Amino acid sequence: MDKNISSISQLYLGEILSLQLSSSIFWLGSIPIVYDEKILRKNFREAVKKGVDIINVSSYKCVRDSGGAPDIEYALYNPSKVLPVADEAEERDLLKMQVEIAHEEGLHTRTYLNVHWYGDGFYRRHKDWVQIRSDESSIDNLYGHGYSMCVNTGYRDRIIDIILEVARRGVDIIFLDGPAYYPGACYCKKCRELFMKEYGANIPLNEDWKDPLWRRFVRFRYKSLNNFLIDAGKALRRNGFKTLLYSNTSGQTWPVWQFALSMEDLWEGEDILAAESYQYYRPTIGIPPWLYGWTAKFGSSVKRNKPFCLFLSHAHAPWVYYGIPNVERRIATFQGIANNSNILEYSPVLDDLVKITKKWSKYFTELKSKTNIGLIWSRRSADYIYDEPTKFLGEVSFEAQAVQVEKIKPISNIKDESLRKYVEEVRGFYEILLRLNVPFDLIGDKNIDIDVLRKYDLIIMPSTVCIGKSQVKALKKYLENGGNIIASYKIGLRNEYGDPYNDSILSEIFGLKFLGKIYGPLPWDYIKIVKKHPIFDNIPKYARRVEKIIPSPQYCLVTSLSNRDNLLALQMKHIASRYKVPEELTDYPAIIASKYGNGKILYFTGNFGGQYWNYGLLDYIKIIENSFRWMNIQLPLEIDGYEIVDPTIYEGDSWYLIFLANYNYPIRRPFDKIYSLKNIDLRLNIEATPRKVISLMNGREMKFEVNNSQIIIKIPVIREYEIILVEK
Repeated sequence: MDKNISSISQLYLGEILSLQLSSSIFWLGSIPIVYDEKILRKNFREAVKKGVDIINVSSYKCVRDSGGAPDIEYALYNPSKVLPVADEAEERDLLKMQVEIAHEEGLHTRTYLNVHWYGDGFYRRHKDWVQIRSDESSIDNLYGHGYSMCVNTGYRDRIIDIILEVARRGVDIIFLDGPAYYPGACYCKKCRELFMKEYGANIPLNEDWKDPLWRRFVRFRYKSLNNFLIDAGKALRRNGFKTLLYSNTSGQTWPVWQFALSMEDLWEGEDILAAESYQYYRPTIGIPPWLYGWTAKFGSSVKRNKPFCLFLSHAHAPWVYYGIPNVERRIATFQGIANNSNILEYSPVLDDLVKITKKWSKYFTELKSKTNIGLIWSRRSADYIYDEPTKFLGEVSFEAQAVQVEKIKPISNIKDESLRKYVEEVRGFYEILLRLNVPFDLIGDKNIDIDVLRKYDLIIMPSTVCIGKSQVKALKKYLENGGNIIASYKIGLRNEYGDPYNDSILSEIFGLKFLGKIYGPLPWDYIKIVKKHPIFDNIPKYARRVEKIIPSPQYCLVTSLSNRDNLLALQMKHIASRYKVPEELTDYPAIIASKYGNGKILYFTGNFGGQYWNYGLLDYIKIIENSFRWMNIQLPLEIDGYEIVDPTIYEGDSWYLIFLANYNYPIRRPFDKIYSLKNIDLRLNIEATPRKVISLMNGREMKFEVNNSQIIIKIPVIREYEIILVEK
C-alpha cells in the first residue's frame, strides 16, 4: 500500500480537511442565501470564480425581541428535536440543499451558530441557564440589552444537540459565536457546585487579585469553556461526523480574563483557531493599524499545526452600519496573509490579494518563519498582573503599594491600569522592532518550551511576570545552548497561576536578587551610564549639560547584583522638579548585561518598553539596535530607506517569500490612502544565490545583486504592500 494512502487512512475526514486548511490560504465568503436551487447554484459558482473556497450556509433563522436580541430560533433543516422548523423548511431540508450544491461546486461549507446572546423570551423560558452575577442578578445587558447562558448548565446539551443536527447535514465547519463569560459571571448553581468540587471552596464573591481562589476562578472559567468545546468535539466524532468546530477568541489586548476567550486556553477544544482583530470597537487614537499583524502573529505562533482564522473589522463600530475604508480592509488582510493566517474573509476590495494567493498558491503552502527573533506576549501575565504603583515615590514594597493604591482607586480600576501598563510594555518593544525593520514572531506562554525557543537567536520578554518552573528549565537550556534574552521590569515574579514567588524565579539566571520593592514613579528622571559597553554606541544622542544620561523608565524594580561587573547603568535619584539638574546616583541597577551558559542577557529593571511606547525615546531604539550586534545576531533581512516598512520572511522548499507592509498612512485613523515608498534596497542574509526574484504584485522579475554574501534587491516602489518571491 502507498505510504501516503496508509497514513491518510489513519485520519478521519475532518482531520484531512484541517490539514488542508492549515497548509495554505483559504477565503471565506458570504452571499445572500436564496432557496431557489438554480439561483443558489449560480451564486455559488460566482463565488468560486471570485476565489472563495469556503462559503457560509444558513442553518437557522431567528426572530429578535424589541431590543434586537435573538429570541426564537427556527431550524432551516428538518427534522429537529431542538428547534422549531421554519415554515420554508417543512417540505425540504434547506441546509442540506445548500451544503450539497456547495460541495458539487467545489466549495467547503461553514455555518454560524449563536452561542452567546439571547432575548427576553428566551430568558423567560430558560432562566436556569442564564449567567449569574455574585449578587444573584442575571447578565442582562449584553450589547446594551440581552442575556448570555452558561455552558455548565443544561444549555450545554442544547447546543451540542444543535451542533449534531447541523453536522448531520454534511456541513464542513461550524462556527460558534461564543460561548463566553461576561464581567461578573458566573455564579449559577452549577458553577458553584463544580468550583466547590474542584477547589473545596466557594467562588469568591468579589474581585480580589491577592486571593488565590479568585485567580483560580479566572482559570475555572477558561476551563469551563474549553471542556464544553472538547465535549462538543467528542460528540461529533462519536457520531461519525467529520465537521470541524471552532469559536471566536480575542486576539488583541482586551481583558481576556473577563471573557475567558484565549486561543491558548481553548486550544484543545478548537479544530480551528480564530481570533478577532476588531479595532473599531473603541476610539482609534493610540490604536495603530499594525495591531492586525499583532493578532495574526500571535495566532500563527499558538495554532500548532491547526488552521488559524483571522476576523477583521468591517464596520466603524459602534456604528455597525457604517464601514471602514477599503484601504484599511486591504492592509489589515495583507497583514493576515503576511503573518501566516489560513482563513481570511473575502471581500471584492481584496481581489488583488485573492488573485495573488490563487495564482502563486504553490508558494503560500507549508511556509516556515525565517525570523530568528521571538517577542513574548504572555496571556498569563496579562491575566494576573496586579500591583502597579501610582501616587507615591520611594522604595515601596509590592504588598504595601497595593494597599496605598486601593485607598485611591477601586480594585477594577487598579487591574485595568495594571493591564494597560503591561500592554504598553509589550507594544513598546513591538514598535521598536517595527521601526528597526526587524522580522519577528509574537509568541505566547506555551511557546516558552525548548523545542520552540531553539528556533530563535533572541527572545524578548517584556515584563513577563508569570513564569512556571518548566518554563524556567526551558529558558536555562535555551541560554546554555547559546540563545539570548532581552527582558524588562517585572520578570518571573509569579507562577503560571499568578501566585507570587518570594523572589523572581529567574534570579539565578539573571544574576541578581529582586528585593520586593519598586522605585517610582519617576516622571522626569534619568538613568546614568556607568560602564562603556557596545549597547551604548552613539548614545546618549540628546543629553544636555549632564553627560551619559538618558530618560529613565517610569518605574524601577529594586535589585541587588551578585556581580557588579554586569552593571551598565544606574538609576539616578529622583529630582524634585524637571528643572533641577540630576546629580546624585542611587545604588539601584537600571541596565544589566550578563551571561548564562553560552548565552547573553540584557535586562532593564524598569518598564523600558512602556516608557518608549508613551514617549518614543530614540535612544531606547538605538540601545535595542546595538544589542543585536553585541549578541552577534544576524537578521535575515535589512531594509535601507524607510522605517515604516514592516517585513516578514518565510522559507519554502526551494524559495523564500517576503512580505512588506507599508505604514506610510495619513495623520490618523481611519485613513483612505497609503502613500507610496520609492527606491528601497532590501538586503537578504540567506544561504542561497537566487535563480530569480519576482514581485508577486505585478508578476515581473526584479533586479538584484550579490555583494559580500548579501543579496540586494532593488525595489522601485511599494504602494500599499509588496510580496517578493526569491527562488533558490
